Amino acid sequence: MSVSGGHYVPRNFDPTLMSVSCRVFFQAHKWPPPTRNLLVQKRYHSSNLGKVLGPRRAIVYKERGNPHDVLYATTNTKPVELEGGQILVKFLMSAINPADLNVIEGVYPKKPELTKDFDLVNGDVYMAGNEGVAQVIAVGESAMSNGVSKNLRVSVGDWVLIDKPQMGTWTNWKVVQSTDIIRVPRRDSDSKITEPMAATMMVNPLTAIGLLSDINRIQDSHFVLQNGANSAVGQALIQVAKRMNIKTINFVRDRPDYPELKNYLMGLGADHVFTYDELLHSSFKSKFKEILSGNVCRHAFNGIGGDTATAMAALLNKKGHLVSYGGMSKQPLKIPVGLLIFSDLKCHGYWHSNIWESLPMQDKSKRIDMLTAWIEGGYFRPPLHEVVTLEGADEEVTNIVKNTLKRIQEGKIGKKILLKWKFPEASLEDVGPN
Repeated sequence: MSVSGGHYVPRNFDPTLMSVSCRVFFQAHKWPPPTRNLLVQKRYHSSNLGKVLGPRRAIVYKERGNPHDVLYATTNTKPVELEGGQILVKFLMSAINPADLNVIEGVYPKKPELTKDFDLVNGDVYMAGNEGVAQVIAVGESAMSNGVSKNLRVSVGDWVLIDKPQMGTWTNWKVVQSTDIIRVPRRDSDSKITEPMAATMMVNPLTAIGLLSDINRIQDSHFVLQNGANSAVGQALIQVAKRMNIKTINFVRDRPDYPELKNYLMGLGADHVFTYDELLHSSFKSKFKEILSGNVCRHAFNGIGGDTATAMAALLNKKGHLVSYGGMSKQPLKIPVGLLIFSDLKCHGYWHSNIWESLPMQDKSKRIDMLTAWIEGGYFRPPLHEVVTLEGADEEVTNIVKNTLKRIQEGKIGKKILLKWKFPEASLEDVGPN
């Protein structure tokens, strides 16, 4: 296997479709560079894949229920062949998102497909996980045309994101279709797109971009409100709003380390940070008017539900928009009828994965390219996170996952959890045809 020089270029790339900041960044870094060709072998077998990547391993479940109770690790040693049109990827890091736990519980609208006979004892299972970053190890022959990827998407060594929902990303490696992945256009050297950054790009930052772009245009210098500002979506929204010249007023739960959290969010670009207690106090309306000083605030983003969402809605100017993308408190959304009648408040639901599926590939690429430019330019950071390494026998990995989930459910982790499988010490060049 050999790779001849150059880089990847998205199909139909048009720099005029991007923001000024993105175009300036790309011009400064001489992007897009020329495409590269790839010489591939026709077929790969588990005998040599296993030598380098080890057997296939994954966090799975047979029945839906409490994630702590139903999830377990399993190993599959069956032979695997890379057919035409398929791509072999190994996962560098995978994220645990709240929606992942809802899927396992069986309360999320999108359902994963069963992975046939993956568990050598229990047969068909569901593979957990929806988000992560993987590296391309091999590309099937029919995915190529004259030595070049037909859709100009990926080459060996590239980092990719999973574009198909609920594909099962809490695994060490898997074979995917070329249409199920999107290349991460990172720089070859000194890239700021680290594994934690790439592993969390697909859900939270793109949700933030969608929230600020897809529902009623927000004017420059206007204010927006959000609860759950310390969540991964909240941190992303602060940074995206900063790049879009939108001001943010952010609310978080009070806690012993609130001063440190406030400073952290302000460092991300937040204009104001308050506790929920301050938001719900009767004196906050006058403070809010002072902050606005005649400016406009017509958008509030709700990921929590309950009283904080109601309080934010009451602060909005007439013809405002309350956009709900989550309900972490599991409290109902209560909207006084007066806000609907006299303030013409509009309430929206925002389901990122559903909207993302409906976007043309060109629009998806534009958003990822824009986000990538911000990251490489030093304008966007990954969320606060903790990496959990998965190693040892299946029973050991199962215990690691269960202990991690217990900490999450008990509220003892205030960071994004990222899973990283430990691979055998070997070189990728060892992968080759039988």
